[in-house]
Formats: sequence, structure tokens, C-alpha cells
Amino acid sequence: MQIELSKEQYKSLLRATDVAGFIYGVMGDAVDEKYKKQSNEIDGLIDHLLQYADKFGQTEFVEKYDGKNILSDEYSNEILEDVSEFEEYAFWDNLAKKLAVKEMHEKYSIKEREKMAEMDFMRELWGLEEKYNQILEEDGLDNIKIEKNDK
Repeated sequence: MQIELSKEQYKSLLRATDVAGFIYGVMGDAVDEKYKKQSNEIDGLIDHLLQYADKFGQTEFVEKYDGKNILSDEYSNEILEDVSEFEEYAFWDNLAKKLAVKEMHEKYSIKEREKMAEMDFMRELWGLEEKYNQILEEDGLDNIKIEKNDK
């Protein structure tokens, strides 16, 4: 089977594959061993794709290491900057969502939440998420306090 790619599509495929490899690599190392297999498969895919760098005129993104093509440090760092920017966004977005859910659980009992129309629940939750996004955007973590709960 052959897949036809333009030079830009090849570059995008390298970028997407490297991002996936980074994510699954971290997941395999830090979260659960089950992600290691996927990480290794992606590493193999990256190795395979890099064999075609010459054909696609993308050698500026590739360097040799121990006789093997790898993504250049410059290109890898550029990709990691994108990943870091996403992680930063995801941190604040997830924090706002978790704070909104926490407030909903404090405000309504399980029975009350079950009785709510789904759209009413979601609208209120989204409003709280927006409130927390705004607070976090303005104050960062300055107003976040962790209190020990001796339950």
C-alpha cells in the first residue's frame, strides 16, 4: 500500500506523530505500563517516517544519531513548545471545570442533581466554569487555598 503525501502533509504527519509519541511516552513512564506498547509503536512509526525525509525534502528537520535518523533538536523543541502551551491551557481549563463540578456538588445533593433537567444542569455548570475561568485568568493560583480536611 502507498500513501501519497505533499511535503507539508509529511511535515504535519511528523509533527503529529511526535506529539503522540511524547504523550504516550509520558503516559507509559508515569501513568500506566499499558501505554508503553503504544509508545513503542509510535517510536517505530517515527523511525519509519524519518527514512523518507530526503524524498520529501525535509532533511532540515532530521539529524543523524548513532547512524539513525532522528528529529533535530530544534524541531523537537519547537514541537515541545506547542505541547507545553497545550498543557498550560489544559491545566487552567481542567481546574476551572473541576472547581465548577465541586461547587455544583456542594450546592446540590445527588438527588437534586438527578432531578435537574440535563440542559439546566449543563447551563449552570458552564456558567460556573466561565466564572472560574475568569477568576483564574485574573488571579492565577493566588486565591487557591488547600485546607486539610480531617475526615
